[in-house]
Amino acid sequence: MEAEKIEQIQFIVQGNPFGKQRPKFARHGKFVQTYTPKETLLHEKMIAQVYEDVANGRKFEKKAPLDIQITAYYPIPQATSKKKRKEMLEHRIRPVVKSQN
Repeated sequence: MEAEKIEQIQFIVQGNPFGKQRPKFARHGKFVQTYTPKETLLHEKMIAQVYEDVANGRKFEKKAPLDIQITAYYPIPQATSKKKRKEMLEHRIRPVVKSQN
């Protein structure tokens, strides 16, 4: 049995991470148009571009299993107590941020 070669691609996306926004709806007469918010579209395009820059044309098979790991780094919020800030800098607790969306 031939061992499968595991491919790995790593890349960094600059900027603050955020979850995909919900679709928006606009009424045009008796029709409703659904669209993705502009900020989400721009972020998705930026991620795709960063991937293309490092992937060197490599594509994944559509039916092949895919394992994705995402590590997001957030700054320590300004309104953090000295005690919690120290714990965050020592990596004992993680910064928690509210969604901006």
